[in-house]
Amino acid sequence: MSGVTILVGVTTDPMAVQMTRRISKVALHSQYNAFNYANDVAVITLDAPVVLSKTVGPVCLAPANEEIDQYADQSAVIIGWGTTDSSASKTLMQGTVAISSNVDCKTDTNFGKYVTDSNICISATDKFVCAGDIGGPVLVLSSPGIWTQIGINIYTPTGCTKNSLQTRVSAFKAWIYTYSTD
Repeated sequence: MSGVTILVGVTTDPMAVQMTRRISKVALHSQYNAFNYANDVAVITLDAPVVLSKTVGPVCLAPANEEIDQYADQSAVIIGWGTTDSSASKTLMQGTVAISSNVDCKTDTNFGKYVTDSNICISATDKFVCAGDIGGPVLVLSSPGIWTQIGINIYTPTGCTKNSLQTRVSAFKAWIYTYSTD
C-alpha cells in the first residue's frame, strides 16, 4: 500500500489535485470476511497531515451507537468516482439516497443474506453506488455545515442500478479510535 497515492482536494477535475499523500499504515479489521462483507472497515494512516482549506475539510464520524436503525428513513448523500464501466468517472459524482431500516435491508434479494446489526443499506430510484465507489462515504448533514459519515460503501450489485450495502460506522467507532492517531 505504500505505493498508493491519495489525492486530496479533488473536486470536479481529477487533474486539479490540491495535495497528495502516501499511505504509511493500514489497519484492517481482524475479523473482516470478504465472502459475507462482515467487519468491512479499515483505518488508513497517511504519511503527512492533510492541510484543511476551502476545498478540503473534515467530516465527523457517527457517534458510537448500538441502535441499528439510528438513521433509518433519513436522507443521505453518496459521493464517488465510480461508473458502470471499467474506468472511473472524470467528475466526482454525488446523489441523495434514503437510509433503509435493517429489517428492509434483510429482505433485499441481492445482499439481504449478508446484513447484520453492523450494516445499513441505502435505497434510491435514480442514484446508486457503483463498484468504483466501494470504500466511499455515506454522509448525513447532522447540522448546518456539519457532515457526518454514517456508512462505508461495501457492496453494490452489478450495473449500478440497485440498492447497496454499507458498513454502519457507529458500530465500529471504538475500533476506529483504537487504530486512529492524532
